[in-house]
Order: sequence, then C-alpha cells, then structure tokens
Amino acid sequence: EANVQFDGAILAGGQGTRMAGLANALPKALLPVGNEPLISHHLSMMRAMGIQNVSIVIGHLGNRIADYVGDGSRWGVRARLIEQRNPLGTAHAALLLEEAVTRNFVLVMGDVYFEIEDAEALLEPVRTGAADGVLGAKWESDEALIHRNFAIFTGPDGAVRKVVEKPLYD
Repeated sequence: EANVQFDGAILAGGQGTRMAGLANALPKALLPVGNEPLISHHLSMMRAMGIQNVSIVIGHLGNRIADYVGDGSRWGVRARLIEQRNPLGTAHAALLLEEAVTRNFVLVMGDVYFEIEDAEALLEPVRTGAADGVLGAKWESDEALIHRNFAIFTGPDGAVRKVVEKPLYD
C-alpha cells in the first residue's frame, strides 16, 4: 500500500442566492448543523482522515469564515484561505486551488452537510494505486433535487464520465 497523503479543500465562496435573507447575515458554510457551523463538520472530518492542510475558497462574507476558522488549529489542521473576488461559479473556485493543492486532495462543497461512515475506505482506491481519484456521491431519484444541484454521469464500468452542475432535462 502506497503512503499517499491528502490535502483538503473546501469551496465556501457561494452567495447563497436561494437562501433569501439568511445569506445576508451568514455565509452558507457557517450555517449551524447540530449546533455547530457546517464548516466545522468538514474540518473535523478531514482531520479524522489524517488531512493536515486545508485550503478554503471564500467569497461572499468570507471575512466571517476567516474569523471563525482562523489558522485551523482548533481542528488540528493548517487552514489556508483563498479569496474568490468575483463570483464566477464552482469551476472557477476549484481553479483557484491549483497553486495551493499540489497533491491528492479531498474536495468538499462548503454548503453541503454529509456523513461518511468509513472515509478511509472511500480513499483506499487512491491509496493503493487502484484509481487516480474517487468521487463520493449520494444516489438521488428526485429529479427536482437533481435540477437544483449536480448530476453525475457514469459509464457501464461505474467510472465517472461527466459531472454537470444544475443539469437541464427535457
């Protein structure tokens, strides 16, 4: 088994336009889930996976995230904040990570709460060299929810062929 190390990346720069008034007061990554800001769950999960360096792309009300996260030491990680000055979407935010993330990485959306029973198992194909990357996803049959989020298209072998944000269907 290869000794593959991972960095962490969190995209937390969105404006929260579908959240109406809530987004004016708080960035989505700071909304509470179980009395704890969402980003705290992400940072704790990453640390539990052995991740030590986390880059966080901030934008809308990013100073609030910066104040809350600080240097990341509260979670046992080193946090690096990267500002997305212009809200040009998810792909642009991911591109801003190019210089900060120089090895395998775990990327999470800062406004999505999730739990992984065995995060180590999710990363195992990369650790062993069986795959160059993995994509954790939840099966969703409600087409209305897919329209508002992402769709992942796979081939017959289960390999990801395409990811589409807010897909349009006939």
